[in-house]
Amino acid sequence: MEKSAESKKILLIAYQFCPKGQIGTRRWSKFAKYLTRKGYIVHVLCANYPYRDRINWCHDVENNPNIHIHRIKADYPTFLLQPKRTFFIKLFDRIFSHSLYYLDAAQRWGSRMKRKAVKLIHEENIRDVVVTGGPFTAMYHAAKVKRECPEIKLILDFRDPWSDWISNHTAWQRFRKKQAERMESVALSKADISLFTTSELKQDYADKYPDFSPTFRILYNGYDPDDFKGISFETPDNFALIYTGSLTKERALALVPFIQAVASSKNKIIREKLIVHFYGNDFQRPIFEDAQLQNLFDTKIKHCGVVGQKELFQKLAQYEFGFSINAPEHANLIGAKTFDYMGLGMKIMLISLDGELKDILKQSNQYVTGYSADEILKCLEKMAEDHQSNMEMIDQAAPDYSAFDIEHLTEELEAFLSN
Repeated sequence: MEKSAESKKILLIAYQFCPKGQIGTRRWSKFAKYLTRKGYIVHVLCANYPYRDRINWCHDVENNPNIHIHRIKADYPTFLLQPKRTFFIKLFDRIFSHSLYYLDAAQRWGSRMKRKAVKLIHEENIRDVVVTGGPFTAMYHAAKVKRECPEIKLILDFRDPWSDWISNHTAWQRFRKKQAERMESVALSKADISLFTTSELKQDYADKYPDFSPTFRILYNGYDPDDFKGISFETPDNFALIYTGSLTKERALALVPFIQAVASSKNKIIREKLIVHFYGNDFQRPIFEDAQLQNLFDTKIKHCGVVGQKELFQKLAQYEFGFSINAPEHANLIGAKTFDYMGLGMKIMLISLDGELKDILKQSNQYVTGYSADEILKCLEKMAEDHQSNMEMIDQAAPDYSAFDIEHLTEELEAFLSN
């Protein structure tokens, strides 16, 4: 049964939204766009942000007549959020985040947000309210909206864990953690549905809050086919991998056995043609005691700097293989850049301990390996074999990532909304 125009209105509470960038704003910019294609009117309630981040998803939501963005004052001093991070900006940001805003930037936003949310719910006859975090205290404030408007369906969207990220080594940290857990419990108690981006995160919350677990669901992140329209694809003639995003010290540890695997290989394609191009920041160059391994690393691993989003997509289309690394302590992380590889139908190599992304890619017959040099070598040899087959125009089954198409995921989201 088709929903009426009145029932197809949604209120999205997202403290951070266009023109704010960062990966956290991407998820609901995409969902908002695709919901409007299904006939929904999406009202977005967010904090005013006086800057425009270089990488943002405003093109997905601006100039859409069915997306109404309501920006209200952010109590957190916005000058501390400006993209240019001077010493004094960092200093005062740290002072505020350890005093008045010891939980997060939305901590004191509640009264202002609640007034506006209740007003919109009544004026627009809204039944579905989604609140996404972080910052997570917006979820606690939304629970108060639910108390005043019990007729709404409240959906919490956890992009990351809330209270678990807070350490408890000091008395101050234990106080902060206790406050966060109290708010988290209140929010979950008022939620009709709580969404999580991975099954591991969902299970962690089910273990911690078993009484609320019947309302827990998974809604993955994904790729937007619109992002790749107009991209011209090239057939790669070299055995090259592309890695996009930051290469932290923990992830860079994987490059040590990677180079050891290359050094021990007798495969001509691996020895002579393999190269890895890194696009992004935080490039951590491992230091080898063996000078030959260091030289091999500097020959095979090239840091290409940072490029804009559209230019990056065009570069991705020139490669056969996307490369991803999960740090050992984050084996269940599904990085946003992996979805870019999926959106372009690329083959994917992942170095990771056992975890959710590894399982997902195995199901698509991708190249997954642990951290040992022997495992990595076997993986590279299989990739080299498939690369050679590609060069010889031997048909290969294209990877199927359709389950992570945002349009498909929006259909899953729609099932959680009011009937």
